[in-house]
Amino acid sequence: MNPPDIEAAHIDLPIDVNPPTKEEIRMTIRQIKNGKAAGPDNIPVEALNNIDEQGGSDTDVKARIGKPNVTFLQLKNIWNSKQLSTNTKGRILNTNVKTVLLYGAETWRTTTTTIKKVQVFINSCRRKILNIHWPDTISNSPLWERTNQLPAKEEIRKRR
Repeated sequence: MNPPDIEAAHIDLPIDVNPPTKEEIRMTIRQIKNGKAAGPDNIPVEALNNIDEQGGSDTDVKARIGKPNVTFLQLKNIWNSKQLSTNTKGRILNTNVKTVLLYGAETWRTTTTTIKKVQVFINSCRRKILNIHWPDTISNSPLWERTNQLPAKEEIRKRR
């Protein structure tokens, strides 16, 4: 069975098939941020406000760190409790704090800066749970081993 023989159109259609330039992308992002771009995709402008001109989402990561910080502070009585084991506190940290922190992490640009910010927050929480204060410090690897946790980089990679 042969495909049908269809003649090409005799007129040029006004369709630009070239990929957009970086400047066109930047201009479009600026228009979206200012609420001036009309798009047929029905994506609300608010959903795109956290994207910078390089396609990143650093403001989203900052917001993501702020929300679980509030949760962590609200659970202060649990972290200070002598009746709960470190294992139980770690599970509470994972379910109530880290899930909020890593929500949407599969869409983040995983730059070293982003991962470092997330890791610093998680390590800070773990040290507070273990009651490790300066100058009594431990390095990150023993901290992760003591709390049976993976580095943030691996956790984000697992979510992809």
